[in-house]
Amino acid sequence: MVETRLNEKPLGKIILAACFVNDLGTVIALGLLFTKINITLIIFTVATILAIIILPKFSEIYIRVVKNHPSEPEVKFIFFTLSLFGLFAVKSGSEAVLPAYLIGAALANLFLENRELVKRMRATTIAILTPFYFLKAGSLVNLQAILTQIGALTVLFFAKVISKFVGLYPAGVAFRFRTKVNLYNVMLMSTGLTFGTISALYGLEHNIIDQNQYSLLVTAVILSAIIPTYIAQKFFYPKDEEASNFKIERKKRR
Repeated sequence: MVETRLNEKPLGKIILAACFVNDLGTVIALGLLFTKINITLIIFTVATILAIIILPKFSEIYIRVVKNHPSEPEVKFIFFTLSLFGLFAVKSGSEAVLPAYLIGAALANLFLENRELVKRMRATTIAILTPFYFLKAGSLVNLQAILTQIGALTVLFFAKVISKFVGLYPAGVAFRFRTKVNLYNVMLMSTGLTFGTISALYGLEHNIIDQNQYSLLVTAVILSAIIPTYIAQKFFYPKDEEASNFKIERKKRR
């Protein structure tokens, strides 16, 4: 959506917003279901709440002071903050991506006003951090488990895609999405590459699932990211006017 600038249009914004809520809910659910409550977790929770309250104003002042400095101190500051709270999250038994999402939401207005900062952070993340994460996630996949359990892999793939379709398509109808737009929305939201692998890796590292189960889950997630996205882009990509004039409407009650 970034490549096609769909993220700048109303349809793209609603898809990204829905994905954000879905991903945040996934991480919170992981934390509530599998994290043990202890003093470290309580301290982490309090610190995260304080950070969400304080960081927006502090970051605005900081960036105003150091803006346009060649050493990119604002980028370093944000990555340091995310890394610090990610470390706290891991030490407390939670998931490192949770504070990243919460702090990111708290700093949303700051990023909106500093588009160049977003571009610089995106370049660093996609060029360096993301490849290392996926290399780690991929290195734990057992190819033999995939080849010997194609049936289970197929079931997992269709379970993921169909469950998204069943949940999303009726909602689109309820809000009076056009059929083509609704199908495009469903196909894009059938993907879940980042948080699907994060959830699977969390389960493997906490001995909730074994390596064979992890391999099947990650492969199913990858397939659900590739196949529905290809179909959506190939057959259901909305016209410019459909994406630009997109509105959410409820059905009128009689």
